[in-house]
Amino acid sequence: MTRRILIVDDDEHTRTLLRDFCEQSNFVASVAPDGEQIVAKLDQFRPDLVLLDLVMPNKDGFAVLKEIRTEPSSPRRKRRWPSCARWTR
Repeated sequence: MTRRILIVDDDEHTRTLLRDFCEQSNFVASVAPDGEQIVAKLDQFRPDLVLLDLVMPNKDGFAVLKEIRTEPSSPRRKRRWPSCARWTR
């Protein structure tokens, strides 16, 4: 069974580095550049793991987590999403 990882980071170099590493490790990886695109990708890609940058323009990782948790009709809310957060200054 192939595992899916969704990588969300506004830094293109970081996204590419993480995607390449995941693919070399036999994972299927998809990327999103910001929090605006992640919600749709969660439903379409259905990842097993989300690597989420917390500090991003437009919609940051904190807003994404809040939206996933508080949207009562969303199927995403019923699923536990293992995640790894990165916070840099």
